[in-house]
Amino acid sequence: MKLMILIFGILATVSAVAQSTHDKAVDQLFKSMDMEAVQKKQIENMVAMQCESNPVLQKIRPELTKFYMDNVGWKQLEPEMKKLYKKYFTEAEVSEINKFYQTPVGKKALLQMPTLFSEGMKLGQAKVSAKMPEFIKSVEGKLSQ
Repeated sequence: MKLMILIFGILATVSAVAQSTHDKAVDQLFKSMDMEAVQKKQIENMVAMQCESNPVLQKIRPELTKFYMDNVGWKQLEPEMKKLYKKYFTEAEVSEINKFYQTPVGKKALLQMPTLFSEGMKLGQAKVSAKMPEFIKSVEGKLSQ
């Protein structure tokens, strides 16, 4: 019985150490990715797109930005994002991703990512907007039933 307790204690300690190194690896990755600045830029891009598509929102742009920063800014998302990264990437994989982001191409990718996402969203939005009247016409009968 004492042997089982000792083994369980050792396994728990090893698991806690592995957990903490995985946490540290993810923390380092987030630091390399400058996630706080990336999330801020994504929010700014999202607010800009919303104001562009609905100009009346321009009147409340600072409040809208603050709302998003307060609710989905990096400080609010970091704990959940850490869990997601740990769920989908091993510690070794996180370390490899981090190595990539230390390279010149990795750094460039990080800098361009918010712009790529924003422009990609605009492309998708434009394609959907162009086809929306046709889609609405095709489903009008079902909507009026």
